[in-house]
Amino acid sequence: MNRIDCLIERPASVGIAAALLFMALGLIVIGVTVLPFIGILLSIPVFIAAAAFLFSPRSKECTI
Repeated sequence: MNRIDCLIERPASVGIAAALLFMALGLIVIGVTVLPFIGILLSIPVFIAAAAFLFSPRSKECTI
């Protein structure tokens, strides 16, 4: 793997996780105000996806 790809890998994962967390929080707000059960139910998988991106291990090519 290219050295530049390894430098970008972790910040990209954290950026995607932050975007997913922002979307999940938006769904929670919509869920609380408009459709409580559906909004909260839809936000749970988004929180799980954000956690998966946030805690994903680095690829084997980028480890020291």
